[in-house]
Amino acid sequence: MRSYTAIFLLTVSSLYSQKILDPDVVGLRVNGRLLARFPVVVEGGPVIVEFDVKGGQPIDARVRITHCSREWRATESEFVNDPARMTLRQPISHRRAPQGTRAYAWTYRFGLPGIKGLEEFTYSGNYTATILEAGTERPLAEVRFIVAERRIDSAMTVRNRRIPSAVAPWNRAHAVRVKVVEQSLNEPTRQFNIALVKSVDVFKNREFDRPVTIEVNGKDEQTWVENLGTGAVTFVAGGILPGNEYRVLDVRDPDVYPPGDTIRPREGADLSRFFFPAKRDHNGVSEVLEGPTLGDIEPVEFQFLWAGDGLPPRINIVGDFSGWSVRSEWSMTYDDSRQRFVLVAPLRRGAYDYQYVMNDTDWVRLEGNEWSTNNIYTAVVYYKEFSLGGYDRVVAVGQAMSNGSTVLMEDRHRE
Repeated sequence: MRSYTAIFLLTVSSLYSQKILDPDVVGLRVNGRLLARFPVVVEGGPVIVEFDVKGGQPIDARVRITHCSREWRATESEFVNDPARMTLRQPISHRRAPQGTRAYAWTYRFGLPGIKGLEEFTYSGNYTATILEAGTERPLAEVRFIVAERRIDSAMTVRNRRIPSAVAPWNRAHAVRVKVVEQSLNEPTRQFNIALVKSVDVFKNREFDRPVTIEVNGKDEQTWVENLGTGAVTFVAGGILPGNEYRVLDVRDPDVYPPGDTIRPREGADLSRFFFPAKRDHNGVSEVLEGPTLGDIEPVEFQFLWAGDGLPPRINIVGDFSGWSVRSEWSMTYDDSRQRFVLVAPLRRGAYDYQYVMNDTDWVRLEGNEWSTNNIYTAVVYYKEFSLGGYDRVVAVGQAMSNGSTVLMEDRHRE
């Protein structure tokens, strides 16, 4: 049985990359071992999924796996989605929360692959893993992940590019190039047809809900495909806005932020960084603490001073805690008396990258957009497989980092 590389993305539904489905679950974390801890595991080595649960008695939790298309619809082929082997009977292991922890009672931890009955993946592609309570089938949470067949890091490059049709700073882009070579993907018993590579998705850091899709017949003028009809096709995402370095919240020190109190960062309220390049971040990675008291969940108050004309309809906070998605529970409220936007939210003690988003879709207005921003890009190469009833394979994955170079890509693309 073939063992593939697996890329795991926090997620759950067509709307969000991360979603807790039951109020008893108060935390969900997925981490890998590669750049930005983008959850990638090579040759069956697991990524780790953890979640925290309230309640006096532990839940008997199990996992159900579903293979999906590139668009995250369940694959119809029962050869690929065999119900008999997709629901795992092995309980998820758990441990009691450390002494003094108030917000949760149990922490669950498992690897994918790694649970008995799922030692490796037979088919590459997109998957969801639903965490269920045994017996009642009550859904607790879901994890979305991708299983890939090989890595092609050396086939990726990132360069700066100026978008001619946009004004500064929205004209500053990172161009990600992914070269797919037919000969390098052939197998001894299986020939690869490069014409069946229909699309490539490119992710920035841990922003799993915002891939840029490069399609062979796509209509987005900022993505294109070069050398079609040859054995070496290059997929280009030429308009990825790099943004700014993320903001960093560090609430690990109990002497600075005593347990039981609402945490208000000592630096005070955040300001717009539209004109100011920031210090290096952690590419979206978060760190949570373990141990008595230190591993607890505390209320954290975010503050943002608004200096614009009038008030924007919405300001949201995004980070690992929201799956890097714009979500209603992370929407801020304007406090007239304090003349600032405010949100108090529960967070496990730790260090978090985060940023502000205005009006649901504008990731630049409050944060800026700089060529010098260091980002990690992950490319996922999809292949249309017609055997076994048909399914979407992921034949390759690659990672590359922007280096802040001021050199612009020679732009032969006509917009």
